[in-house]
Amino acid sequence: MIHMRVVIFTEAGGTSGHGHLARCVSLFQAFEDRNIAVDLVVEARGGSELPEHLLPADGWEEVSWRKPGSHAFRTLDGDTVVVIDSYLAREGVYRKAAARAGLLLSMDDCRRIDYPPGIVLNPAPQASYMAYPRRHGTTYLLGPRYFCARREFWSTPSRAASIREDIKSVLVLFGGTDPRGLADVISGQIALGFPSWQVHLVRGEERPGRIGYPNLRLHRQVAARDLIRLMEIADVAVSAAGQSLHELAAMGVPTVAVVVADNQEVAADAWRRSGFITGFHRWNDESIEHNVIQELRSLRPRAPREERARIGRRLVDGDGSRRTADAVIQCMRRGA
Repeated sequence: MIHMRVVIFTEAGGTSGHGHLARCVSLFQAFEDRNIAVDLVVEARGGSELPEHLLPADGWEEVSWRKPGSHAFRTLDGDTVVVIDSYLAREGVYRKAAARAGLLLSMDDCRRIDYPPGIVLNPAPQASYMAYPRRHGTTYLLGPRYFCARREFWSTPSRAASIREDIKSVLVLFGGTDPRGLADVISGQIALGFPSWQVHLVRGEERPGRIGYPNLRLHRQVAARDLIRLMEIADVAVSAAGQSLHELAAMGVPTVAVVVADNQEVAADAWRRSGFITGFHRWNDESIEHNVIQELRSLRPRAPREERARIGRRLVDGDGSRRTADAVIQCMRRGA
């Protein structure tokens, strides 16, 4: 057995949402599954509390690890694998971690910076076309095969037999923090426009407001197992174009995608080119609600939903977390 430990650094809350945390937890679980010692370090942003329903029972701590002068990297050594999943950390933070650790795994979405040697992971469809620099000492894990899904998604059922002739159930989810405040507005418009549909709205953090439609049901702080049940009964979903979009693809749920952060746009365009989504909407489009409703109308026939479900399941098999963990272990063995 190789002697190694893993330390994962990420952030959550505020405009960062909970997507980075969710995929880091999935990688945490994969290393645990391989009996590798692993710790999770999370920086809370925007004065928000960390979501307990996403965090592991133990093995994590809250630390402002990106701040200048932070001592978060002081215990790293040559037997340590460092994972950084951030769209805020500067290049110098990555280089500091790489200099102290045995291996650096940089989680990326949009070729954000020039990452130090190590492993660079980008789970977006067609990530191999993002022109990453080919250099000695860097391994690239690119595409949905390496999407880090939480343990509950590692074995997901096929939906082929459950695709109905018409839409009856819609799932709406805009991440753990819904930074643009779209979830209530869009779910309300769907419930109002399609009174025969059951609309399930998933929220992370508490927000003011009330549910005023008989066909709209609110779900708060949803655990992964319960989220899977909601995806299983959903005919379509409306989702932010982050972590949730990958999970919906794994479950084969046809999705209307909305970009709510700058770092989502490159990946959303890759999903468009894959065929899982036909396009994407931006949170600040003047007619965002109208555009989402129109796309939902286009998905009422069964055929386009069947096709999108097939593409999603083909792209994301749910095993990316363990596949990534195995790639890390192999890299450490080669360097031993």
